[in-house]
Amino acid sequence: MPHPLSILIMGSDASEIAAVVAQLETEPDFKPIGFNLSVEMLDQTEFDYLDALLVLPKTDPAQWKALIGAQYPGPLIGLGLSGEELSEQINLPVKASFLVQRIKAQIRNFQSRSDQFLSVGSYKLYPASRILLSAYGDELKLTDKEVEILRYLHRARGAIISREELLTNIWRYHESVTTHTIETHIYRLRQKIETNNDEAAILITESGGYRLAETVKES
Repeated sequence: MPHPLSILIMGSDASEIAAVVAQLETEPDFKPIGFNLSVEMLDQTEFDYLDALLVLPKTDPAQWKALIGAQYPGPLIGLGLSGEELSEQINLPVKASFLVQRIKAQIRNFQSRSDQFLSVGSYKLYPASRILLSAYGDELKLTDKEVEILRYLHRARGAIISREELLTNIWRYHESVTTHTIETHIYRLRQKIETNNDEAAILITESGGYRLAETVKES
């Protein structure tokens, strides 16, 4: 099963947060995460794994704007509030089906943007243009499958992904595809992104499959 979309619900009222989380939990493609600005701290690295962020009413604008800053470039949806920073404003009350539809639409729009990127090691991956940009400004052109592999492993947040899972979710178990096909793609991808092929530092092979190493932040 593909990784669900991570949706952060940010607010200052615990009951409101819980209500929206409960609504979105009915959508199998979503992984809703409640976040109370009044009592919780958010690790800035989490922004790299979010697919959408919802801001609820009664939330102090100064709080959520300061928290987001320049760290979160993705879809930002306001429920019952307005602001020029928002990707979309949705009035309350709202039906769960409509909310799910709008979140998915915003995510699709964002993922198709040419400036949208994911951090992969010290690289920036631009899926729309299939470009991997190094910290030195060098561009590497990837194939569609190489982009899909990196995106899938990125969503796993460092967890090991088996070859069978990659077959299921990237190649859809096509009859002509075997684990050897995956190994060949991984080898070619590693040739592009690793500085030492004998000791991979980004795309790691484990006994159970593959994983991405933790993101290396630029200094």
